[in-house]
Amino acid sequence: MFILLPSSEGKSPGGVGKWLPGAGSFGRQLRTARRTVAHELNNSSASQLKIPKTLVTAAEVANARLLTGSPCLPASRRYRGVVFNGLDALNLEGEEKSTADERIVVVSGLLGLVGFTDPTPDYRAPVDATTPGLGNLASWWRPTLTRAVYQLEGEIVDILPQSHRHAVVLPPGRGWTVNLVHGNVRGGHDAKYAKGRFARWLLTHDIRSWKKWSDDGWRVEVAPPTRT
Repeated sequence: MFILLPSSEGKSPGGVGKWLPGAGSFGRQLRTARRTVAHELNNSSASQLKIPKTLVTAAEVANARLLTGSPCLPASRRYRGVVFNGLDALNLEGEEKSTADERIVVVSGLLGLVGFTDPTPDYRAPVDATTPGLGNLASWWRPTLTRAVYQLEGEIVDILPQSHRHAVVLPPGRGWTVNLVHGNVRGGHDAKYAKGRFARWLLTHDIRSWKKWSDDGWRVEVAPPTRT
């Protein structure tokens, strides 16, 4: 079972070495597409990439460094958004850590798909951004990422927001779609932390046991696989 999580705009700084588009679990499949996106980011404005004014300079520097080899951290350490805080990625140990390292896959505007231990540069590329040459990044990635996800063996659990969900189609008969619910409220920003908590629970439980999970008033709605 693979767990799809969204990339986060919050990222830890620093790293070692130089990023290569062909590195990591999906590098061989996605390196050409990653190079294309990296060049496009360097030619896109902050407004097109939906970057807050306070982060524009840092974002431009980070994206420009992609072309010359940006220092890397594992994805588990690079991403520091609310979902990853809920997952408590830095404190995973034992069975949870080994399962996360093998089974968590991050959907990214720059990298496409990223394994949990894959070398990940600092960058700014929201998956719902629109660039001059590629258009909407999620739409541009969709055919490529769908082919890559179809090649994964076993079931796929989608814990993505709609923006990232638009970038990939789950394989028929193997894809589980998860939404977080609190009372009568479905999804939204406040669901991000709960998504991380549910992802952590899945590291030691089967998705078919989803009805047993709840956390601080949150529960999940799960659409099981459909066949075509």
